[in-house]
Amino acid sequence: MDTPNTSVAPGAAPELTTLYQTVQAGARWFYWIAGLSIVNAVLAHSESKVQFVLGLAITQVVDYLMAQIAPGAKWFSLVFDVLLAGSMAYFGYKGGQAVLWALFCGLGVFLVDCALFGWLCFMGGAVNTGVVLGGVFRALALVAVFGSIAATRRLHALKAQLPAEAT
Repeated sequence: MDTPNTSVAPGAAPELTTLYQTVQAGARWFYWIAGLSIVNAVLAHSESKVQFVLGLAITQVVDYLMAQIAPGAKWFSLVFDVLLAGSMAYFGYKGGQAVLWALFCGLGVFLVDCALFGWLCFMGGAVNTGVVLGGVFRALALVAVFGSIAATRRLHALKAQLPAEAT
């Protein structure tokens, strides 16, 4: 069951407005993650030698494995990429409406992806600008999403205390 949209009219309550902006700022990171993952998928399927460390590492691994195992079945990895990126975008959309389950689902997928990215970097053994940039991007996204979750919880608590006409 979805939590109702918790948007607040500007000026209704300054703290609620600020919290809502924080919720949206954190949820927007899921759009960046989804978009950059699609860019990487397009690059991988066009057989480009260029890949960005930004986006989901999971999609890059699936693209690589499918190209090695079954080059004729690239469509499978493209479908996977689109579904996963679409899911992240959906989590961003619902998370921007202060829906906690969406923020937690997006966070869960991204934490698994961060662990995969870290493992791949550790196994690769090379630290370069791309790896550092990918790590910084992931750290910033995690901080923003955790902040969005905290703001969502506070927003729901404050809204529960306000009279109906104040929101």
